[in-house]
Amino acid sequence: MSGSRRLRIAAMTAGGLAAALTLTTAATAAAASTPWRTAPAGPAATVAPTGIAAAGGELYDVTAGKMLWGHRHTTVRAIASITKVMTAYVAISAGTLSRKITITAAEAGFDGPGVSKAGLHAGEVLTTQQLLYAMLLPSGADAADALAVTYGPGTPAFVAKMNKAAKALGMTKTTYGDSVGLYGDMSSPQDLLTLGQAAMKLPAFAAVVGQKTYSMKSGSGHRAHYWTNLNLLLGSYKYADGIKTGWTPAAGQCLLFMASYNGHVLIGVVLDSAPGSSLLTAFSDATKLLNWAYVLKIAAPALAFHSLKLD
Repeated sequence: MSGSRRLRIAAMTAGGLAAALTLTTAATAAAASTPWRTAPAGPAATVAPTGIAAAGGELYDVTAGKMLWGHRHTTVRAIASITKVMTAYVAISAGTLSRKITITAAEAGFDGPGVSKAGLHAGEVLTTQQLLYAMLLPSGADAADALAVTYGPGTPAFVAKMNKAAKALGMTKTTYGDSVGLYGDMSSPQDLLTLGQAAMKLPAFAAVVGQKTYSMKSGSGHRAHYWTNLNLLLGSYKYADGIKTGWTPAAGQCLLFMASYNGHVLIGVVLDSAPGSSLLTAFSDATKLLNWAYVLKIAAPALAFHSLKLD
């Protein structure tokens, strides 16, 4: 994807991170004196990171507007719960984060292959903002379904809005079949980086995916909840900013990630890094790519949520 296309997407998208994407004089000077990976010409470049297990992926320098690395980055694959980035994008774009939503029995009981849930109960009343945490941190399919039903209204209408938003962003190889990442959700690494940049420019989105945990005390209409972000890069890679994990048996381990260091904001994605649900291989792939680009030596996460079903 060309730098000009990404700039056009940025111009279309509301929100923050403008300061993070602009090099200051000090940052520019630091970049001149600190090792920095010269961007390869593309996937066939002779200088490339090694040991990447993902079947497809891309690493893009947002600040410089150029691709640093790509492997089958235009190939369409299943994307699992990275789908929820678009679910959040559509819900946030509606502009009603304080809207109160009552969880139905169907939403609380949402299930499917590899589904993870936020532990919502029928009859609970939560705001859109609270449901964003429930969806994006523990990857709650129950929260994603509640947002889709509310903002469609109804799932079919909401999925239509997701596909419309993808088209507006120029994601020509992306189709959505649901709001959670289980059925018919397909995209390319290149398209996912377009979506990731657009979503991270929404302050409400960036604030959520940058949190390691989120807690709610019991209150009028809802129980107490405590959610942990499945994106372990936030704890292991000190320059990480977010954004979303994904896993299903069909998609394998997936991770869309962003980091900021040495005046450069990088966004990357790895798809189908390994079949198991621990996500350790996806985290390892992302860490290797960031270390390669930033010329750093930071260890990948050694533990993952083995006991959880991640979607």
